[in-house]
Amino acid sequence: MGHKLRILGQFELRQTWDEKMILFYTLICPAIYYVIADISTGGRPFGLKNVAYQLLGY
Repeated sequence: MGHKLRILGQFELRQTWDEKMILFYTLICPAIYYVIADISTGGRPFGLKNVAYQLLGY
């Protein structure tokens, strides 16, 4: 079972690095969004007042 999971994990990583647009939209864009949200909300992006602002990204 562990061997099959390791092979599947390797396959998924290979697919992720081969498909650069998937990597961009699932890793890079959210990271940039949360950095901008953190800066624009004064370091408290998950406060009660900022919930709507955070959900805008989804």
